[in-house]
Amino acid sequence: MGQTVTAAASYEARLRQAAMVFTLAVGVPLVLAWFGLIGWGVLWLARSALDLSVSALAL
Repeated sequence: MGQTVTAAASYEARLRQAAMVFTLAVGVPLVLAWFGLIGWGVLWLARSALDLSVSALAL
């Protein structure tokens, strides 16, 4: 009985560690890429707004 509990705890610890490694290996780059896309989107919108305002002033 005690050995079964130890094996289950060991399995749970390995599973938790694998989940943490997976989160760090996959989740962190995905979050950084997401914020990068948002940043590029904000820059693109700002440039578009600036171009529109400059062209409106030229009229």
